[in-house]
Amino acid sequence: MPADRTHIYHPANNRMTKKTKPTVKPGDIGLPKEELNKWMKSRMAWSHTDWLDLLGALHEKGYAELVDTDQGRCEIGKYLEEKRLTRLKMPKAHLKKWLKKHRIWDHGLWEELLDELRKKGHSQLVDTPIGRELLGRYLQEHRR
Repeated sequence: MPADRTHIYHPANNRMTKKTKPTVKPGDIGLPKEELNKWMKSRMAWSHTDWLDLLGALHEKGYAELVDTDQGRCEIGKYLEEKRLTRLKMPKAHLKKWLKKHRIWDHGLWEELLDELRKKGHSQLVDTPIGRELLGRYLQEHRR
């Protein structure tokens, strides 16, 4: 049976890519959410070495069919990124105040806002593509 192609999430570059589906579908195996939540409990960010260690540990715990496929690793990465984002605190009061001053903004003002937020301790939000996307979405949705 020929493998069909699909678009899957790739956490390393934060975009969808075309990959060939494996014969064993990771969605059929189910994500080890309990293990992943436990692993994330003490982490807000992780290195590539941490990622590889996690995959190795999951492999040893019987999730080889999941961690040995691109699609499975991408599902794990997407789950971890989504969980991490739910833990980020959006500085809503600061953003609302900023929006009162700036109904329209250019790239220079955007960069100034990012610098302000970084100085206030929101670098996890400001220094990640996903975090900046969330900030931009928030500003667009709350602009009057």
